[in-house]
Amino acid sequence: MESIIIDFQQPHESNIKCWCGRYAIVWVTFTEKNPGRRFVRCADRVHGCQFWEWLDEPVSSLARSVMSEKLKKAERRNWILGSLLLFVC
Repeated sequence: MESIIIDFQQPHESNIKCWCGRYAIVWVTFTEKNPGRRFVRCADRVHGCQFWEWLDEPVSSLARSVMSEKLKKAERRNWILGSLLLFVC
């Protein structure tokens, strides 16, 4: 499979077409079960064909644990920064 470079902040169109002929969009999960795992799905979430598939293999339990911890720390940091901004403004 061709590698896809993406910005984790924004979903991007892929070279994979979904069942209704649109180019599927690349997303990244930030769930505890699949942290950082990429997948594609139909660009039209409302009226589309419900197509989706994983781009990456499942991560190992060790990698999942490390990534989950990093996501939790990032969420705490973002919450603290957001709280400070509200306090300052």
